[in-house]
Amino acid sequence: MKRMKKTLALALTGVMLLSAAACSNSSAGSGSSTGSNSSNSSGSGGLNGYPNQNVNVVVQYSAGGGTDLSVRGVLDGVPDFPVNFSVANVTGNGGLIGLTQVANSAADGYTLGVMNTDFIINIILGNTDLTVDDFSPLACALMDPFVLIIGNNENYSTLEEFVA
Repeated sequence: MKRMKKTLALALTGVMLLSAAACSNSSAGSGSSTGSNSSNSSGSGGLNGYPNQNVNVVVQYSAGGGTDLSVRGVLDGVPDFPVNFSVANVTGNGGLIGLTQVANSAADGYTLGVMNTDFIINIILGNTDLTVDDFSPLACALMDPFVLIIGNNENYSTLEEFVA
């Protein structure tokens, strides 16, 4: 039990650090991530006419869940995007089926996905051959606070006490 607690604590710490690093690195120097093409003089889309078709957004969890609602909320906040976002809920295997679909999609900008802490946990547990290098970060759209909690009747008040 003690070893499991230490492993859990290390895994959660790693997840939080990787999530924070991904968010801080993907937003640095990215400018506007809203899809607005106000600096485009051609008027027909972004770079080389992108986008000229709808953009598929893969959400690896069921419709109506936290990830789905967060993604839809972010997409609703993108002003003046010249095409529609089409959300596809591709569920299964702890989110890995949807993420595999994104990783295997053409690198043309017409398939987007979302990476959350569940993916990092799946990597740590050895449940996938995918890595963060199989994806290119576009924007940190949401910083999700993560709190480790225990029942009120436990004898621990800090993570250090719990792990010891």
